[in-house]
Amino acid sequence: MNTCYNYLVILSVFWNGFERIEGACTFPTTWDGTWYDSSLTAADVTFNKASLQVTSGWTITAYSSTVSTWTCVDHDSSSNLILFKGDQHVNLFSSLQNAFRCLKYTKMSDGKYIYYVYADIQVNANNARVHIESHDPSVTTYTISSTYCNPSDLSTEEYAVLVQASQTSAAKVYFPTPFLGTFAYTHNDGSSTTCGSGSVWDVCTDRQIMTVNYTQCATKQFFSTGGESYCVYYTSSGSTYYTTVLNTDSTVDFSTTYRFTCYAVTSSGSTVYASDSKGQCERSQSPTTKQSDGTGTLVFTPYVTCPFTTDEPASASSLGLIIAIVVVLLLLIIAVIVGFILYKKFKGQHKTMHQTLRENQAGMALETYRDALSISPTEDGRLPPITPSSNLPKPEDPEAPAPLPPISTMTSNYL
Repeated sequence: MNTCYNYLVILSVFWNGFERIEGACTFPTTWDGTWYDSSLTAADVTFNKASLQVTSGWTITAYSSTVSTWTCVDHDSSSNLILFKGDQHVNLFSSLQNAFRCLKYTKMSDGKYIYYVYADIQVNANNARVHIESHDPSVTTYTISSTYCNPSDLSTEEYAVLVQASQTSAAKVYFPTPFLGTFAYTHNDGSSTTCGSGSVWDVCTDRQIMTVNYTQCATKQFFSTGGESYCVYYTSSGSTYYTTVLNTDSTVDFSTTYRFTCYAVTSSGSTVYASDSKGQCERSQSPTTKQSDGTGTLVFTPYVTCPFTTDEPASASSLGLIIAIVVVLLLLIIAVIVGFILYKKFKGQHKTMHQTLRENQAGMALETYRDALSISPTEDGRLPPITPSSNLPKPEDPEAPAPLPPISTMTSNYL
C-alpha cells in the first residue's frame, strides 16, 4: 500500500512538471539584442534574454514618473501572453505604484512579431496602454490574469510591429492593393498642399518597397531622408487598410526621422486616400483626417496600377507546395504515358505471336482439307491416284499379299 502511494506521489510531481509554472517567465527564442518597435518611437528596444529584461526603448511617463526598464514576470506560451513589470515605481502623490505591460503577440517569423498591448489607455500616462496598481512589498510574484491582461476596448489598428534589427529585409511583405501602383500625389499638412503634377510615388517596381522621388517633390514622406521604406505588415477593417512601413535609412534620430510609419489607406474608384502616423496607427485613424502625430493626408492619382489578383500572392512556402504538386502530377502523367506505350507494345507482340500460330495452323488444315476435297474424276470416270500430301506422313508399304491359288477346271455333274 505504501509503495503504491509513493508511486502516485512521484507521478503527481512528474505530471506537474509539465504544467505552466505561474509567475515564471521565458522569452521567445529570438528575443535578444536590438529590435525595432513601432509602439514607442523614442528609441530602439533592447531585450536581454539572460536577465529577462527590456533594458531600453520602452519608456513610459506616468504621473510625472518615468519607467524605462522592464522585467518579465510571467509568460503563457499557450496563449501567447507575456507580462512585464516596470523596474521603476510610479509615484502617485507619494504613494508608490507598479506599472505593467501585458503583450498578446503573434510570431510572423523568427525576426518579426506583431503584438497588442492588453491594457486600457491611461490618460495620466500620455494615453499609453499600461496597467498601474498600488505597490505591495509583500507580493513578489505576478501572474497573467484578467487583472493585468484584460483590455476593455482594443481596436484592430492598434497593433505594434517588432522587427529584429538584423532582419529588416527579411521582414518585407507585399503592400495591400490600394498602394499597388505608381502615382502622382498631393500632400496636405493641414494648412498647405505640396507635390502634385510630376510627382512620383512608386510601389510597382517592387511591390514590397515604397519609394518617393524627392527630386520631383521634396516634401519628406514616411519620416525618411532616403525616400524608401519596406512594407512589414498590414491588416484591414472594412475598406480601410492599416499598413506599417519600415524606413530603410541606415540611422534615424527619433526627432525628425523615425523607424516606422503607419498609414490608414482606402480607395474610391482609381483615387487612393491615406493619412500617416509615426510609429503605430492611432486609434480610429481615418484615411482622410490628419493625425496628431502624422504629417498630413495624401491623395494619389495612378499613372499605372499593378495589383495582384488577391491582396497578397502566394507565400514562398505555398509556391513551393504548388511546384511540388505540379512536379508530382507531371511525373504521374509521364508514368501513365510510358505505361500505356509499354502495354500497347507488349500487347502487339503477344497478338502477333498468337496470330502467326493461328495462321500456320489454319494453313495446314486448309491445305489438308483442300487436298482431300478437290479430287475430280477423269474423262473415263476413273479417279486419279491420290498423291501423298507433303503435309501428311507417308504410310509404310504393306507386305505383298500371298498369291491366290490357280483356278482349277471343274467338271459339272449337271453337264
